[in-house]
Amino acid sequence: MEHRKEVDYQKQLRDKTSEIAPPKEDNTTGKLSHETNKRLKTFTTETCNMCKLGITDPRLLSCLHTFCADCLTNLKSMIIGCSENGSRLKEIVASATRRVILCPTCDSQTELPRQGVMGLPVNYILYNRRMKQLKTPSKGPKIICDLCTSDNWATYRCTDCGLCLCTICKEAHNRQRATVGHVVLSVHDERLNDPKFSNRFQSAAVCFKHPSKEMLIFCETCDRPSCSSCCVSEHGDHKCNLVVDVCDKQSKVIQNLLMQAKPQIQAIENALNRVASTTTRLQQKADKVCAEVNSFVDNDIRVLEKNRAALLQEVARTVEEKGGALRTQRVQLEQLLHDFQHSCRVTEDVLTEGSRNEILALKRPLVRRLRELNRVKYAAEPRENDNIRFVPQKKALSEPKNERLIKGGIITQALCTEKCVLKADNNLSNVWVGSKVELVVVCHDPAGLPYKHGGEEVWAQLQAAHSGSPNHCSPVSVVDRRDGSYHLEFVPDQSGLYSLLITINAEHIQGSPFNVIVKPRLVKHVGVWHCCCFCSSGGRREAVCACHGSMPGGFKGCGHGHRGHPGRKHWSCCGKTSEHSSCSRHEITRRNIERSTVSVYREVTL
Repeated sequence: MEHRKEVDYQKQLRDKTSEIAPPKEDNTTGKLSHETNKRLKTFTTETCNMCKLGITDPRLLSCLHTFCADCLTNLKSMIIGCSENGSRLKEIVASATRRVILCPTCDSQTELPRQGVMGLPVNYILYNRRMKQLKTPSKGPKIICDLCTSDNWATYRCTDCGLCLCTICKEAHNRQRATVGHVVLSVHDERLNDPKFSNRFQSAAVCFKHPSKEMLIFCETCDRPSCSSCCVSEHGDHKCNLVVDVCDKQSKVIQNLLMQAKPQIQAIENALNRVASTTTRLQQKADKVCAEVNSFVDNDIRVLEKNRAALLQEVARTVEEKGGALRTQRVQLEQLLHDFQHSCRVTEDVLTEGSRNEILALKRPLVRRLRELNRVKYAAEPRENDNIRFVPQKKALSEPKNERLIKGGIITQALCTEKCVLKADNNLSNVWVGSKVELVVVCHDPAGLPYKHGGEEVWAQLQAAHSGSPNHCSPVSVVDRRDGSYHLEFVPDQSGLYSLLITINAEHIQGSPFNVIVKPRLVKHVGVWHCCCFCSSGGRREAVCACHGSMPGGFKGCGHGHRGHPGRKHWSCCGKTSEHSSCSRHEITRRNIERSTVSVYREVTL
């Protein structure tokens, strides 16, 4: 009878223990039971990042983030590969074999096994925490005894089998032969939190294919645990060992990788600190630069405002001056017009309505007044013109800081293109191919006074009229000197007759177009450009010059004030007095020149 009671007690013990056993997966769905999920949802402090509730049936992704199996099932599966349009990911159908899901937290990819989400590994650590919390009365609501048929509160906990016991069942638990060696503690005993005892409550890893069997064998070939049935059917020729035998070895592998990974945490934290510090310094410098930019622009704005005020003041002053003169002229003309109209009206009345005696009697004052008015001289044209315009002027970067702004001036002077003249250092009929020609256009106002402002639209072009190339044109550069004059420069590349066209504001200046005769390319001078042989040679007697001048005392060359000297600077090789001219000493060969004159003058020049 006692033996039967012991058997019945052991059966009841197994039934009660199965209620807190590790999560059993359904043979058809592979999910944890609905009742277990409900209980975990109620007593959890760990929440799923997707449903924001307690994690049930925790599944571990390759990135080590854990989510509810039901939440992961709702994720859309994807497949890795490149489609025709080059995309990295594309949606797949349910029949696809190789599928991945993206972690909702870090977007890492996790490849799904053939069983889908339910084939992902269970996070046993998180599950054990849930069960420990669920089965620890000191941390949750009161729990009923696992063995009593009545609703007695549990006051003890067996650290070996994990049963919650009331006082009566605890005494029976200690008397049973099978459980007499179990350690039973009060539910309020702090030792229940000791890993020595709490580790006994951990669940055993069960096989996915065979939920009733624990995975007690580890296949080193596949690097994963399996149950005895799977070991026989799937790992027959693999290297397999018991979990208890290889756990320490595999734990060391994990521990070594952990030791390598832990320093990276500090390194990454340091890197984050450096990035944060750099970001802070960047923001500080950016704020400083913004302040400098604002200060710089504000200074420029103040200068521009000052310039604007000065320009507007100058406009007002010009209007006042010109307007005053025009108002005075208008008053004078109005008074003169009134005098003429009144005098003419009175005279007409006398002539039409007066008798002969009356007309003769008033003749003298009428004639005197009309003669006075006829002798009056007045300005038929306005004394001031309406010329007032703004000409912007951009200052160069080499100027002072406060002047590096777009400024301008108010121009009241009128430009007369008919009085603008062209000044040239050389005669335009004596231009050589390849030689640079520099000209200056000087502007004047209608009164012939110098025009002291720039900014006009000056255009110049050198057009050829020779038969070889009637449409040939040479470019002419124009530089505004900002003082009423313009510098023109061109280099003709062909000989012949040219026309130089110069316009200001689309109107030709005085004398435009100008005739330009371009001669063939200059013959380079082989002598020196000097004032006399005595000065350029340092008093050497043997120095000679093509001007045929001579000096007494045995000097073969020319000298100031002596016979044959041209009276100005000239070339020693040909005697020409124009520096930019072509050498005309063709009858002397270059070799003879170098032997006689050139070598002497080159030596003297050096």
